[in-house]
Amino acid sequence: MISYLKGRVLAKAPDSIILSAGSIGYKVFLAAPMLAKASEGQELELFCSLYIRQDEALELYGMPTFQQLQLFEVL
Repeated sequence: MISYLKGRVLAKAPDSIILSAGSIGYKVFLAAPMLAKASEGQELELFCSLYIRQDEALELYGMPTFQQLQLFEVL
C-alpha cells in the first residue's frame, strides 16, 4: 500500500496532481484548499490513502499530515 510520497508536482488538474516520486508519476487527489496551494514544480510531502473502487479502479488521496490522513480514513 502507498502511504507516503515526497516529490515534485509535474501537472495540476481540477481535482488532482501528478506527483513525480522516485521516477514514477502518481495521480493524487487532493482536497480543494490544498490543491489551490499546489503549483507545478513545487516539492510536496503527502500522506496517502489508496482506495479501490467497486469497478476496481485505484484512487490515491493525499493529505498534508498524518492526523488528517487518519481522520480521512475514519470518515
